[in-house]
Amino acid sequence: MRSFALFCGGMAARPSEILSGRTPLEVAKTPFIDSLVKKGKIGSVNFVPRSLPASRDVACMAMLGYDPEVHYTGLAPLEAAALNIPQDDREVAFCFDFITVSEDAFVDVTRRLSAKESEILVSDLNSKLQDPAAQFFAGRSHEGILIFKDSGISDELDELECVPPANAPGQKVSKILPRGKHAPRVKELMDKAKKILEDHEINRVRIDLKENPASMVWPWGQGKKPKLPGFESQFGVKGVAVSDVDFVRGLALNCGLSLAPSLSAALEKESEFIFVYLPAVASELDLMAKIRRIEEFDAQVVGPVCRAAEKEGTSRILIGTDLLGSEGDGLPMAGDVPFLIQGEGADAEPVDRFCENAAHHKRFAFDDGYKLMGHFLGKKDK
Repeated sequence: MRSFALFCGGMAARPSEILSGRTPLEVAKTPFIDSLVKKGKIGSVNFVPRSLPASRDVACMAMLGYDPEVHYTGLAPLEAAALNIPQDDREVAFCFDFITVSEDAFVDVTRRLSAKESEILVSDLNSKLQDPAAQFFAGRSHEGILIFKDSGISDELDELECVPPANAPGQKVSKILPRGKHAPRVKELMDKAKKILEDHEINRVRIDLKENPASMVWPWGQGKKPKLPGFESQFGVKGVAVSDVDFVRGLALNCGLSLAPSLSAALEKESEFIFVYLPAVASELDLMAKIRRIEEFDAQVVGPVCRAAEKEGTSRILIGTDLLGSEGDGLPMAGDVPFLIQGEGADAEPVDRFCENAAHHKRFAFDDGYKLMGHFLGKKDK
């Protein structure tokens, strides 16, 4: 029997006046999910504990069946693993963004920075800084990874307060710099990097083209390498993960799931367990884009899995999402979101629609979201 855990980020939301009091899930056309919800059981789950930030990487760790309060160390180590950046147990990884600053104002991350531009900037930072305890690695576009190799202060660096760039635009940079013991070590590196970037040829060209320059590097999301028990030892199945999202791929590699380049490739492998995560749209406020993403998920992910499951004869399917969308500041929130289980061993409690309202009952709910995966895979004691 094969088990499929299929997640689409950002599906859940509050009812919107723009949608006549409905949610994107209630508006989207999802024939494959609709067919499952009439044969399965719907419930609600909260993937993010109160002690942790409402971020998609925290939620994804819980989706895979790991308690974030025990195992979560930060976003950066997951991104580093996905990019094959080595990190030992004594090192601290930071995410960093190239950002644009005007006077003391945080303008934004430096959008439209190409991968080639990022690679050149990172190479020049490393060669000119010549800091044996810190190394920059290029990631995608304006993003990258910073590894601090100074093991003597790793615990203190791990505990720094660093503001994510999504929360920083419009604020004074001097007011939101890293805080905590040994924060001066990080700020010193940021200052030295700023001086290198200020007169860099790439930035001179960008300014001439009236594009935002990469004024500073902005570290955040730091953490030590996570120590996750193997997925097979936890749940008794070997599996494969499918996602273009780096933190998902990093989580998969850390817990022993293999990676597949596409859902079709994963289906061909005939793995016992397939985990799929389709990322949320860029803005929680773009309801039309959310509706299109939900419909893409239904057609491109749920549809092929339904067809594969029909051929299999016996299978289990879990459908879910991560966080609750917000109409206020556009940032996702922790909270109860719907999920659906259909297939072998699952009770059938048909409803008309997979949506937030249908799931908000306490007959089938997981306040500790990491326990859902164990339930789904029949390992309820986990």
